[in-house]
Amino acid sequence: LLERITLARSKLAAMAAEIFKIAGKYGVQAAVFGHAGAGSLHLALLTDSKDDDEIARVRSAVTEMGQACVDLEGIVSDEGGVGLGREPYRKLDMGRAGYEAMKSLKSSFDPGGIMNPGKMFYGD
Repeated sequence: LLERITLARSKLAAMAAEIFKIAGKYGVQAAVFGHAGAGSLHLALLTDSKDDDEIARVRSAVTEMGQACVDLEGIVSDEGGVGLGREPYRKLDMGRAGYEAMKSLKSSFDPGGIMNPGKMFYGD
């Protein structure tokens, strides 16, 4: 499973330490690489996609890693943007007020929900 996060370059080492601490807590293997100059880290979490227990542990680890990133004033996205895979983390990145503002802005341009349905704010 690959994830990407972005934070200040001065916080990369602290975030890498958190990633490995959280991976250990959940018993998952993690590798970290990225673009240090851009503050972008790529997380590779090695997992067996057929092992439901392992998938659940990896998802829990990813959620906790995302929260650790936000706690370090980072975001759960990078140069590639948010994308559908990160939609569940949008509220975490923006905070509730930012999320609601963005949702309101989309509604003002698309009151009928016909533009790109099911892609953004789906299920809210």
